[in-house]
Amino acid sequence: MAKADDQVADRLREKIVKGRWKPGSRIPSRVTLFKELGTCLATLQKAMDQLAAEGFVEVGPRKKGTRVASHPPHLTKYRLVFPYGPDDWGQFWHALEAGARQRSTPQQEFLCFYGLAGHRDIKEYQEIVREVETRRVAGLIFASSADEFLGTPLLDKPGLPRVAITGQGYLPGIPKVEIDLQSFMQQAVDTLVARGRTRIAMLSASIAGGMGDLFRRAMSAHGLKSRPAWEQFASRRNPLGARHVMELLMQSGQPERPDGLIVSDDNILTAAGEGLVAAGVRVPEDLHVVALTNFPLLVPSPVAVTRIGFDIPAMLDLLVQRLEQVRRGEKPPEFTFMPAKVEYH
Repeated sequence: MAKADDQVADRLREKIVKGRWKPGSRIPSRVTLFKELGTCLATLQKAMDQLAAEGFVEVGPRKKGTRVASHPPHLTKYRLVFPYGPDDWGQFWHALEAGARQRSTPQQEFLCFYGLAGHRDIKEYQEIVREVETRRVAGLIFASSADEFLGTPLLDKPGLPRVAITGQGYLPGIPKVEIDLQSFMQQAVDTLVARGRTRIAMLSASIAGGMGDLFRRAMSAHGLKSRPAWEQFASRRNPLGARHVMELLMQSGQPERPDGLIVSDDNILTAAGEGLVAAGVRVPEDLHVVALTNFPLLVPSPVAVTRIGFDIPAMLDLLVQRLEQVRRGEKPPEFTFMPAKVEYH
């Protein structure tokens, strides 16, 4: 059973969350609240102390009284939820975390939660559940399909805005945003063809057929055919493989070599460039390279590249816009593609 001060805190917090007490407004006196709530002054004070610790109220000098915080958490605090910790991430999630931290302000604060594969016996999980249950979050941004949180308050608590970076078919009823890899691949091939390159190879970090299908479709749009031997794969967990693939693909003495290359994953870009250097390839004279990039987190490349990819700050703006639409009771699109852009200025 909830303690009396928790119950009183819940009732007071509800007035703030529902907008009866606006940010910056003065809260009624303790005596007025004591009469309204029918509780003792000691319990009321404990409840106020709890709300102050949570960031909902600010206690000033006696004459100024207690006021609703200028930036209460239910309007300003966003949680970016990752399924596990940074040691297992690719560049996209690193860029997402870095962008969120850089954009944090008192008016729009981003805090990261690392779900540790859905473990519910860890302190961090219990803390974020408590935040959700006490409405100390303006919205949750899931960096994935959030399967590990099914059946938890993170997905089930009513009235909490949520958005996810995932594909269609996941999390029904929750707005979703996904990077448009087709737009990346089309722009990558367009860029190479515009420079007179027609013998185009692709290096991917995904062994699944999706990226290869996008590559072949983009090539076909220009009347070009891909060559299976020029569609290569190197795991991002072993980027040395990308170096070796490039050395083999571009070794001298072959009757024909690619004159254009698409590196469709920035996790392997540095190693791929090292392989081109080792093979003695002149870039961009012999080979023009296009690389996927999660802006503004630029992965180092030992060779010149044209960067095409995704604007992470713009994506964060879109995600917050979707959360605010939900909070206002609007019905945002359930799915939105984030298009790729060429270079970043």
